Amino acid sequence: MTDHEPERAPASAPETIAAALRTEILALRWPPGTPLREIALKEKYGVSRRSVREALRILAVQGLATVRFNAGASVRELTAADIHELYGIRRVLESAGAENCADASDEEIAKVDDALRTLAQSANTIPDSEDYAQHDMEFHASVIGLLGNKRLLAVFDDVRVGMVYAIRLLHHDEASSALRAQQQLAEHAAIAERILARDPVGAMASVRRHIEVNEARLILLMES
Repeated sequence: MTDHEPERAPASAPETIAAALRTEILALRWPPGTPLREIALKEKYGVSRRSVREALRILAVQGLATVRFNAGASVRELTAADIHELYGIRRVLESAGAENCADASDEEIAKVDDALRTLAQSANTIPDSEDYAQHDMEFHASVIGLLGNKRLLAVFDDVRVGMVYAIRLLHHDEASSALRAQQQLAEHAAIAERILARDPVGAMASVRRHIEVNEARLILLMES
């Protein structure tokens, strides 16, 4: 830490537990609908039930858990309505970013290219992984970043964990298909190509096509 970097406060017990549970959920070690029992978690992590409750609330806000009054908590089961909501937010933000590619800075354009390269490395190793899903979302964040608006990126951050979870479920369901992983990468490359060419119309079309196809695939998975 340098003299100019503020000292970070240590993570609280609820934050630490939430982070551990988030890792388990995104690794798909617990299927959707798995109960998250307060007493069992209290004993596992050696903390109070209050800390466990706070951790579960954090996960609920991030879209990974469902907490019902007097009914306990469980790993989130995504519905078609959830998918419509998540992809609706992405459609608005990413379309706006793509539309602004002609006016975006060279630095922001380069971030899209860098994000694609990182995603390609993940796609060629283990596409059925949290890392791949995180890199996928980082690519889409770079598209939104073309707007140069940190507050809009913060809006995207509010749904990012939920989107990583949705992508994990989808990729895991299709893990046996290496071809699908390459098709996904090709869709991202098509978006990046139009953005690097500073072609707003082509970039917006590529973004919307990618979102529509994957939204439909996820809804089909949720309803199957």
